[in-house]
Amino acid sequence: MSDVFFLLVGLCGLAAALTGGRFGFFRPDLSMNATADIFAVMATILLVWLIAFDFPSAAGRGPGVYVALIGSVAIACGAGEFRVKELFPRL
Repeated sequence: MSDVFFLLVGLCGLAAALTGGRFGFFRPDLSMNATADIFAVMATILLVWLIAFDFPSAAGRGPGVYVALIGSVAIACGAGEFRVKELFPRL
């Protein structure tokens, strides 16, 4: 089931990159950038958990797992809006 989730994260990241995040995701105030960011943060947490604690015994921790981790971190950092609008907001 996690592979379907990782596919969804990648598709949301591509959609956010291609559209510039201008379109909403089921709500007009939730942009595609926010959706990709939320999904990518959850994928990063899931991958770290799988690598550290719950990796399947029949599979090995090859380079693909770490490439997926780097990809999910890149989507989370690229889709997030980290600009500071105001240093001290008005009261």
